[in-house]
Amino acid sequence: MSKLSGSLANGRQSSSGFTLIEVLVALSILALGVAGVAKLRLTAYQHIALTEEIQQASYFADTHLSSLGLQKSIASGSQTGEYARGESVDGYPWQLLLTPLGDDALQPESISLSDKVRPISADLSVWVDQGARELRFHTLILAEPLIEPEQPSLSRPKFKLAATK
Repeated sequence: MSKLSGSLANGRQSSSGFTLIEVLVALSILALGVAGVAKLRLTAYQHIALTEEIQQASYFADTHLSSLGLQKSIASGSQTGEYARGESVDGYPWQLLLTPLGDDALQPESISLSDKVRPISADLSVWVDQGARELRFHTLILAEPLIEPEQPSLSRPKFKLAATK
Protein backbone atom coordinates (compact mmCIF):
# COMPACT_ATOMS: atom_id res chain seq x y z
CA MET A 1 0.00 0.00 0.00
CA SER A 2 2.85 2.33 0.68
CA LYS A 3 4.15 1.75 -2.81
CA LEU A 4 0.84 2.82 -4.39
CA SER A 5 0.47 5.86 -2.20
CA GLY A 6 4.06 6.93 -2.99
CA SER A 7 3.48 7.04 -6.73
CA LEU A 8 0.25 8.98 -6.33
CA ALA A 9 1.90 11.42 -3.94
CA ASN A 10 4.56 12.32 -6.50
CA GLY A 11 1.85 13.11 -9.08
CA ARG A 12 3.28 10.79 -11.70
CA GLN A 13 1.65 7.80 -13.13
CA SER A 14 3.42 5.30 -15.25
CA SER A 15 1.71 4.89 -18.64
CA SER A 16 2.66 3.11 -21.78
CA GLY A 17 1.26 3.98 -25.25
CA PHE A 18 -0.15 7.16 -26.74
CA THR A 19 -3.10 9.27 -25.74
CA LEU A 20 -6.00 9.85 -28.12
CA ILE A 21 -4.96 13.47 -28.75
CA GLU A 22 -1.43 12.46 -29.74
CA VAL A 23 -2.81 9.93 -32.22
CA LEU A 24 -5.23 12.50 -33.70
CA VAL A 25 -2.46 15.11 -34.10
CA ALA A 26 -0.19 12.56 -35.80
CA LEU A 27 -2.97 11.47 -38.17
CA SER A 28 -3.80 15.11 -39.00
CA ILE A 29 -0.19 15.84 -39.89
CA LEU A 30 -0.02 12.70 -42.01
CA ALA A 31 -3.28 13.61 -43.79
CA LEU A 32 -1.98 17.12 -44.59
CA GLY A 33 1.20 15.63 -46.04
CA VAL A 34 -0.68 13.15 -48.21
CA ALA A 35 -3.07 15.88 -49.41
CA GLY A 36 -0.12 18.12 -50.30
CA VAL A 37 1.54 15.38 -52.34
CA ALA A 38 -1.75 14.61 -54.12
CA LYS A 39 -2.24 18.29 -54.99
CA LEU A 40 1.34 18.50 -56.25
CA ARG A 41 0.80 15.47 -58.50
CA LEU A 42 -2.45 16.89 -59.86
CA THR A 43 -0.78 20.21 -60.65
CA ALA A 44 2.11 18.40 -62.35
CA TYR A 45 -0.29 16.38 -64.52
CA GLN A 46 -2.17 19.56 -65.50
CA HIS A 47 1.09 21.25 -66.53
CA ILE A 48 2.12 18.20 -68.55
CA ALA A 49 -1.24 18.22 -70.36
CA LEU A 50 -0.94 21.96 -71.08
CA THR A 51 2.60 21.48 -72.36
CA GLU A 52 1.40 18.73 -74.71
CA GLU A 53 -1.37 21.03 -75.99
CA ILE A 54 1.10 23.86 -76.60
CA GLN A 55 3.47 21.48 -78.37
CA GLN A 56 0.72 20.13 -80.62
CA ALA A 57 -0.61 23.63 -81.43
CA SER A 58 2.96 24.79 -82.18
CA TYR A 59 3.39 21.87 -84.58
CA PHE A 60 0.15 22.78 -86.40
CA ALA A 61 1.20 26.44 -86.59
CA ASP A 62 4.68 25.60 -87.87
CA THR A 63 3.21 23.32 -90.53
CA HIS A 64 0.72 26.02 -91.52
CA LEU A 65 3.38 28.73 -91.84
CA SER A 66 5.67 26.39 -93.76
CA SER A 67 2.88 25.58 -96.21
CA LEU A 68 2.47 29.29 -96.98
CA GLY A 69 5.86 29.22 -98.67
CA LEU A 70 4.64 26.46 -100.99
CA GLN A 71 1.54 28.27 -102.26
CA LYS A 72 1.55 29.63 -105.80
CA SER A 73 -0.17 32.86 -104.85
CA ILE A 74 -0.49 34.60 -101.53
CA ALA A 75 -3.23 37.15 -100.94
CA SER A 76 -2.99 39.63 -98.11
CA GLY A 77 -5.71 39.82 -95.52
CA SER A 78 -6.98 37.91 -92.54
CA GLN A 79 -7.90 34.23 -92.38
CA THR A 80 -9.36 32.22 -89.51
CA GLY A 81 -9.91 28.55 -88.88
CA GLU A 82 -9.42 25.72 -86.43
CA TYR A 83 -6.78 23.01 -86.30
CA ALA A 84 -8.68 19.75 -85.77
CA ARG A 85 -7.47 17.41 -83.00
CA GLY A 86 -10.11 14.74 -83.20
CA GLU A 87 -13.84 14.16 -83.32
CA SER A 88 -14.51 14.34 -79.60
CA VAL A 89 -11.91 17.00 -78.76
CA ASP A 90 -12.12 20.72 -79.49
CA GLY A 91 -9.53 22.00 -81.94
CA TYR A 92 -7.23 24.99 -81.74
CA PRO A 93 -8.73 28.19 -83.21
CA TRP A 94 -6.28 30.27 -85.22
CA GLN A 95 -6.09 33.60 -87.02
CA LEU A 96 -3.58 34.47 -89.75
CA LEU A 97 -2.84 38.02 -90.85
CA LEU A 98 -0.86 38.46 -94.08
CA THR A 99 0.46 41.98 -94.68
CA PRO A 100 2.61 43.01 -97.65
CA LEU A 101 5.60 45.09 -96.61
CA GLY A 102 7.00 47.98 -98.62
CA ASP A 103 10.65 48.86 -99.12
CA ASP A 104 10.36 51.36 -96.26
CA ALA A 105 9.77 48.46 -93.82
CA LEU A 106 13.12 46.91 -94.70
CA GLN A 107 16.51 47.98 -93.39
CA PRO A 108 17.57 51.41 -94.75
CA GLU A 109 20.82 50.05 -96.20
CA SER A 110 19.11 47.19 -98.06
CA ILE A 111 18.60 47.30 -101.79
CA SER A 112 15.14 47.66 -103.29
CA LEU A 113 13.44 44.30 -103.61
CA SER A 114 10.14 45.40 -105.11
CA ASP A 115 11.11 44.43 -108.67
CA LYS A 116 12.30 40.91 -107.66
CA VAL A 117 10.42 39.79 -104.56
CA ARG A 118 7.74 41.15 -102.32
CA PRO A 119 8.11 40.65 -98.55
CA ILE A 120 4.93 39.58 -96.76
CA SER A 121 4.59 39.60 -92.99
CA ALA A 122 2.71 36.58 -91.63
CA ASP A 123 1.34 36.82 -88.08
CA LEU A 124 -0.36 33.68 -86.76
CA SER A 125 -2.21 33.46 -83.44
CA VAL A 126 -3.31 30.10 -82.03
CA TRP A 127 -5.44 29.69 -78.90
CA VAL A 128 -4.95 26.73 -76.55
CA ASP A 129 -6.34 25.71 -73.16
CA GLN A 130 -9.95 26.44 -74.25
CA GLY A 131 -8.91 29.90 -75.45
CA ALA A 132 -7.23 30.89 -72.18
CA ARG A 133 -3.73 31.10 -73.71
CA GLU A 134 -2.63 32.63 -77.00
CA LEU A 135 0.45 31.54 -78.92
CA ARG A 136 1.82 34.06 -81.43
CA PHE A 137 4.03 33.24 -84.38
CA HIS A 138 5.60 35.66 -86.83
CA THR A 139 7.51 35.03 -90.04
CA LEU A 140 8.47 36.80 -93.24
CA ILE A 141 7.61 35.30 -96.62
CA LEU A 142 9.34 36.42 -99.81
CA ALA A 143 6.97 36.20 -102.77
CA GLU A 144 7.24 37.28 -106.36
CA PRO A 145 4.56 39.70 -107.59
CA LEU A 146 2.26 38.35 -110.31
CA ILE A 147 2.59 40.02 -113.68
CA GLU A 148 -0.88 41.16 -114.69
CA PRO A 149 -2.14 43.78 -117.16
CA GLU A 150 -3.72 45.70 -114.29
CA GLN A 151 -1.95 46.33 -111.04
CA PRO A 152 -3.77 44.56 -108.21
CA SER A 153 -5.37 46.81 -105.64
CA LEU A 154 -3.43 47.42 -102.45
CA SER A 155 -6.16 45.83 -100.37
CA ARG A 156 -5.97 42.36 -102.01
CA PRO A 157 -2.69 41.95 -103.95
CA LYS A 158 -1.82 38.55 -105.43
CA PHE A 159 1.64 37.07 -105.26
CA LYS A 160 3.39 33.97 -106.45
CA LEU A 161 6.34 32.32 -104.78
CA ALA A 162 9.87 33.30 -105.63
CA ALA A 163 12.15 30.44 -106.56
CA THR A 164 15.13 30.20 -104.23
CA LYS A 165 18.35 28.50 -105.21
